[in-house]
Amino acid sequence: MSPRRLFSLGVVAALLSLLPAAARASSAARSADRAIERRVLSALSSAPRLDVDRISVSVKDAEVTLTGHTRSIDDKLRETILALQVPGVRRVIDLVDTDWQQTMADEALTQEVHNRLRDDPTTSWIADDVHVRITDGALSLTGRVHTPVQREEAKLVAQRIKGVTRVDDRLRVDEDYTAWPLYDSSLEDEQNPPFL
Repeated sequence: MSPRRLFSLGVVAALLSLLPAAARASSAARSADRAIERRVLSALSSAPRLDVDRISVSVKDAEVTLTGHTRSIDDKLRETILALQVPGVRRVIDLVDTDWQQTMADEALTQEVHNRLRDDPTTSWIADDVHVRITDGALSLTGRVHTPVQREEAKLVAQRIKGVTRVDDRLRVDEDYTAWPLYDSSLEDEQNPPFL
């Protein structure tokens, strides 16, 4: 055999010996990427009020790509930040689309609920204490009201608005509220007659 042919065979043998090491390295990288993907999905799933079912996660060489749809730009930003905080993530490529039409509809509906609470005589004086959050037509009422009747009235006002699909009533009744000062007859005397 010629020296040139022996050299070629030596090079081929050396390259073939590297293949198992390269395959092992590639397998380890894929395994690490799968672990990162699981951790990113877990981080997104544990975040409150994120619709993770509409988000896809893929990882290659520790770079996370997010795709799918989200309700708002705030949710999109939260998803990116959560993914960046996962150990092992080098970079996040965010290709998530925002459902602008739904977001705009929810914002208009939120404004309508606030307006109706202010305009309704039974809820007008508690309207500033009631907080409204709407997602895909599902309304959540939070805050404090003075009486159970006010709580029910706020809920009824919200339910009557077209576009509201569900009302989650999380309003709290202020137990310490007294509507009128209680009359204490022991404070009566001749110099301070009761107010009539």
